Amino acid sequence: MSTMMRGGTAELREETGRWKGQPREERICTLCSVPEIEDVEHFLLRCGFFSEEQKALLAQMQKVGVEMDQKDDTGKIATILGVAVRRKEWEGFWRGCGTRDS
Repeated sequence: MSTMMRGGTAELREETGRWKGQPREERICTLCSVPEIEDVEHFLLRCGFFSEEQKALLAQMQKVGVEMDQKDDTGKIATILGVAVRRKEWEGFWRGCGTRDS
């Protein structure tokens, strides 16, 4: 999943809408009540549907020594996606966070 997010092929509305020619402002998340475009940042940090997984993800990052508190959202996304794919020993990292598609 992290590779798909990095490569722009994750099936988030930001991408699926682009594939269909849908205007970007219409690619709103249908899973939660936050009226934002469903992009990687929304999915990983703000989508209410995945709030428990987001908390687990940030806790897992902290558990392995990655400090997230001082990062802005862009920095958090870069760190999450960079760390998750960079370290081979983190195979199963997403499962440890309880994501729904693991």
